[in-house]
Amino acid sequence: MKILILQARLSSSRLPGKALLPFGLGDFQGKSLLECVMLNLKTIKADIHVLACDEGSVGKFASIGERCGFNVFAGSLEDVLDRFCSCIRYFHCENAIVIRATGDNPFIFTDAANFLLEKFDEAHYDYATLEGLPLGSGLEVFKAASLLKAETMTELPYDREHVCPSLYNHPENFSVQKISAPKELQGSCLKTTVDTMADYRRARRIFEILSSRGEKFPFPSEKIIEAAEIVNNQIIFFPNTTKGEGTGHVCRCVDLALKTGGMVFIKEEDGKNPLYQPILSKLEKWQLTSDLPEMGEFSLIVTDLLHSDEKLFAAISPTAPLVAIEEATTLNDFADFAIDVLPSADDCRVVNLTKPEFIPQPKNRKISPADILEKAIVCIGGEDPAGLTQPFCEKLVELIPDVTGVLQKDFFVPGCTTVKRLENLKEHLWEYDLVVTHYGFTAFEALAAGCKVILVATTPLHEKLAIKYGFVIARTSDDLGKLLKEAKNGKIALRSNLPDFSQEDFAEFLVKLAKKSRSYCPHCGPEAFSPCKDKVSTRTENETFRLCAVCGREYQSF
Repeated sequence: MKILILQARLSSSRLPGKALLPFGLGDFQGKSLLECVMLNLKTIKADIHVLACDEGSVGKFASIGERCGFNVFAGSLEDVLDRFCSCIRYFHCENAIVIRATGDNPFIFTDAANFLLEKFDEAHYDYATLEGLPLGSGLEVFKAASLLKAETMTELPYDREHVCPSLYNHPENFSVQKISAPKELQGSCLKTTVDTMADYRRARRIFEILSSRGEKFPFPSEKIIEAAEIVNNQIIFFPNTTKGEGTGHVCRCVDLALKTGGMVFIKEEDGKNPLYQPILSKLEKWQLTSDLPEMGEFSLIVTDLLHSDEKLFAAISPTAPLVAIEEATTLNDFADFAIDVLPSADDCRVVNLTKPEFIPQPKNRKISPADILEKAIVCIGGEDPAGLTQPFCEKLVELIPDVTGVLQKDFFVPGCTTVKRLENLKEHLWEYDLVVTHYGFTAFEALAAGCKVILVATTPLHEKLAIKYGFVIARTSDDLGKLLKEAKNGKIALRSNLPDFSQEDFAEFLVKLAKKSRSYCPHCGPEAFSPCKDKVSTRTENETFRLCAVCGREYQSF
């Protein structure tokens, strides 16, 4: 005879009431965490399924247990060993095999449970469990008679609070076996249990990922492992959505989220913005959030904000190591690691890396630059707040036979093809002889594609950067006309080659960073750490050093 006993309570210290939190999606929409756990466990063959809770929880749990086909038993809150033994006696299962599960594990591997039960039936153990499974996916199996015996032999608080230590911590009295899990089910570095709000949100994402892939609950173990691998070392990206600063930051964050399996933080109002919707639609629904991260929820936070908000940095930086991309403010001390991908105008800004190798280069390229400009494209950002796309297109159609203008807004120029968006723009650039854009990724992608490039001075900063890195620059549409005439007469050479650097995978680099962790002052410890008070003293390509605000000691912080 087999009895499956599921223990649960409402008074969890780290996440009170977690058993009743909404968890299910799709066909299981509206079902609580506890209900999903029960429905999963019902697939494990047992003669009796019991929810063993405390008196304070039974009122809320009784109806859930009934719906799921579980008997409900109420016992001691603190003495869980007594609760289990009383439950065994109540159902007259003194000679049964007991399968123990807990209510905070929604992704128990039922195939692993059946494997364990087969091994248990073959031998004569008092207690057995599987080693190597993700935390939260396993069960414990023991003889009811052995547990009843153990109860009479211990008064240790730990034994009575956690049930099975009364068996496996006393091998002198009981036969204990920890069996290696099948190779395909192993993942001891992964976690699917729900102890904290961060765990809950990660577990919900596992459910969302599996549901979005068409998997049916209860989910196959190998699919749970795949989803847990995505979620357990996840990166969250914060793009700049400031009006007038284009769509490039959102595009970059979405691209990196797609490559890393990460998430993108978007305020609800920005998520409804038609400017961003085509870009965000590339992501699965679970990859978008408007909730700020919880402590420990993510392995890495990556900000691509340009002009960060101190209040935001102060809120998110304690929750995980923070990487700032091209942060133009003085808030870089919040960042554990600072990166400039595009070369900066500020030679005094201190970053760990300046890495144009991270600029995504197009696969499609010209064999050689065109001698005669017959085809041009104007792409000055999705918003083009300076309103330069239309006048530049108007000038180009006077000089070049085939002109395309890219702008999210409606506009009309006789003789010009206008499009609101060109999907995967960098792979189309080689089709054009001339690319007119502003300082940014598109400029460098166009060079890599073998196009001739003229940059537009959309802001004083963009103009400064364009000049610093050797681009030909047009301040007005009349300037553009003059530059093209000078280029045709051989007076100037429009730049058409990429600087000599090799492509490196930015997403892969960030995934490696996500496996790193912060370090703290060896004297004062993590309790004294504050990213805004422990000022950065030195940044190198591999390390960041800070000065402890409490004792003044310099220490390696990342």
